[in-house]
Amino acid sequence: MEEREEGMSLGEILSLMFKKKLVLLIITLAVAVVGIIGILAIYNPMKKNLYVDFRYDKTSLTSNSYSDGQPFRMEDLVSKENIEAVIASDEKYSVLNADDIYANAKYEVVLEKQDDESYKSYYKISILAKRLKNTELGKDFLEDLINNPIKDDAKIIAELDYKQQLEKYKTAKTYSDAFGYLNSAYALIQSEYNKLISTYGDVNFKDKNNNQQFLSSRLLDIQVYYKDQNLSTYLTGDSSSGLVVDYGLVLDYSFSRQSIQNELNETNDRLDLVNNQLTSIEEQYNAIYAAILDKQATILSADAQSVIQKKSDLSDQKIQLEKSKEKIELRLENETNTYVYVGIGGIKSETQYNALPDADKAQYSQVSLASQKAEIKTKLDNLYTYLSAQLDLVKQIRVDLDSEATYVYYQSNEVVRSTGGLNTILAVILSVLVGLVIGCITSFALCYGDFKAKKEKELAEKEHERMMKQISYQKMLKSSDSEDKEVE
Repeated sequence: MEEREEGMSLGEILSLMFKKKLVLLIITLAVAVVGIIGILAIYNPMKKNLYVDFRYDKTSLTSNSYSDGQPFRMEDLVSKENIEAVIASDEKYSVLNADDIYANAKYEVVLEKQDDESYKSYYKISILAKRLKNTELGKDFLEDLINNPIKDDAKIIAELDYKQQLEKYKTAKTYSDAFGYLNSAYALIQSEYNKLISTYGDVNFKDKNNNQQFLSSRLLDIQVYYKDQNLSTYLTGDSSSGLVVDYGLVLDYSFSRQSIQNELNETNDRLDLVNNQLTSIEEQYNAIYAAILDKQATILSADAQSVIQKKSDLSDQKIQLEKSKEKIELRLENETNTYVYVGIGGIKSETQYNALPDADKAQYSQVSLASQKAEIKTKLDNLYTYLSAQLDLVKQIRVDLDSEATYVYYQSNEVVRSTGGLNTILAVILSVLVGLVIGCITSFALCYGDFKAKKEKELAEKEHERMMKQISYQKMLKSSDSEDKEVE
């Protein structure tokens, strides 16, 4: 029987792997250090992204526009222009490359399902970490990137010209325009207060004069003041009535004279046309009327009814056109006239008044055109001054509230987070494990030669011993055979 021990037991393998303890320790540490540095300095930057989850609130940006109406899209946050603007905003970002960041920036809308089955939406911006040099600089950059449109909008708000329409009042050529510019300014003030209340709530605001009021109270004061001016007494919204129209007042005759004359010419043409039409049917109408008086016709034909209706309509048109003509003539004459006359027949110009019978003149009172225009001008000028101050105030309120407001809300207390790559703890663990494996392999390789020689020696000795035993056994067999032959 031949026995031979070859191969290695698990215990022998482990013994060789941990035999060179110093070598094992040095290699493990060396590989671990290199591995950690490689992961954190090379691998992670290649794979790691810095990202931020956020949403906007209380800003016009949520309506896809800046405060002056310029369009804004959320995708603009990662536009090259916005990236370049942020880099230019601070010297510490001068080490960054706008093209690299733009090529590695990503924007997305996130929909997150809630417990009540509804969805919450917010935005996510991520950028490859290595394009931002280091984590701290990257965090600052991402926050500034998101806040940059807010800063731009704050500048726009500070530069908004709320008085653009109101200032046109000073150069208005007609009363209609003058009243219109003031009405527009008033409407703007109301709109701005409503927006402020909707955005910031009914804030108890203290202005520069230390006057503290709720926004709703300020708006109510303005509405009451404006209503008390009773502007419709002077001119209605459609410019069809009021003292301005009734007295034939014109703000700037040099500007309006020709248009008034054109209006008069057009009215005269229409009046002539109506008179001609009345003349053309006068004979038919008189015949029908006479037949009715003579009781020759009890039931009128359709044609007769048409003639009567047409005569009635044309007569009404003539009356209205004559009234319009009187008002237009009143406006033209008032350029040089001093008075208008108010009485039972309405308002007359000096020419129209002088044409009245003496008995009727006693029923009219004289009104100074200059005093009426002065009264209206004072009223409008005072309102202009008031509205101008209110526009200054509403702008101050908006700027102050805007500077104190929070417009960006983050989804995590840790504003900027990272994804991709390996975290430090895992990098250390993996590096140490790799180092330990390499150290064990090295220790095994270094010890294996001696182990093999020793093993071969032991095997040779065992082989020699086996062979000696076999020889002894064979000798013993031969001796036994000889003894058996002698006995025979």
